[in-house]
Amino acid sequence: TATTTEQTAFVVNQVGQGDVADFQYDSVSIMNIAENGRVTVVGEMAIDGRLLVCAGGSCGASLEEAVDETMGDMGVEGKIVAGAFEGYCANGFIWVPGSAKYGTLPGFCVEINEHKYDANPRMYANATNTNYANEAWVNVSQGEAMLACQDLGDGYHLVSESEWLTMADNIIRVSANDIDEVSDGLQLAVAPSPAPVAAGEGSDMAASSTGIAFVLSNDNIVYDLAGGVAEWTDQTITAASLFTPASENWQEYYQVEDYQGFNIAPPYYYSSNNGIGQIKTGLASSSPAYLRGFARGQSALYDLDFSYSPAIATTTVGFRCAR
Repeated sequence: TATTTEQTAFVVNQVGQGDVADFQYDSVSIMNIAENGRVTVVGEMAIDGRLLVCAGGSCGASLEEAVDETMGDMGVEGKIVAGAFEGYCANGFIWVPGSAKYGTLPGFCVEINEHKYDANPRMYANATNTNYANEAWVNVSQGEAMLACQDLGDGYHLVSESEWLTMADNIIRVSANDIDEVSDGLQLAVAPSPAPVAAGEGSDMAASSTGIAFVLSNDNIVYDLAGGVAEWTDQTITAASLFTPASENWQEYYQVEDYQGFNIAPPYYYSSNNGIGQIKTGLASSSPAYLRGFARGQSALYDLDFSYSPAIATTTVGFRCAR
């Protein structure tokens, strides 16, 4: 028979020495409530509702109102101290620790690989060529890449220039990315430069993938930030603001005389000899488009190519999404 009561169902009033309660399974303690109030849980604790951490056993009205118990929210009256912040990322994405330098704190989710054509369900459903599966999506302008990322859902976007630099800055500080521990300094993996292809030629995919893996400080791994294909970021620059000396060829970052206020360069003590990458501005006379898009990572981590109009679509440039 069922019984009901308006009184507290279970009271343990510990007045002597020892724990208030100790819950065990097969003689192993899985939850302990100590006499000083400390609660220890071994395994996993799931809360269906909200979690409030407040001093004095009660929370202020403003915190109570701000933390929704139907959404699994957590409210903390004081400060949060943690070794690292890790956000939830969808399948195919990893968490990247943020950077105060580039304004990306606490971090963001980014695609593990260059964006694949079949990563977008709507686009892939309309594809007639099944070879699109698992291949980098190229032949896409910067604007089309932005729309493709937005099509993944709320908060998704083309990886920003600040997010790319956050990843690069993180990678060069992880010793596991040094491919030559004997030589002084950091030596990064570099991919062969792809053969040039005229804009608009080829299919909407590129099969080439170097498989270069870089390790982040949180042990997550991201692939083909160097090599595979170059990748659009969200940044543009006017042709009139191109860095000098302008060149159709790749050149060292230290050869640039004025970065026009952009904070884009790797540390000054690295060069292409370290596998860090180079920069290519392109000549305004040879490509008179008003705007130039940022294309990153053609062969090396910090490779930056300004020679493309953001409206151009080519088999050598793909993209990557973030959230």
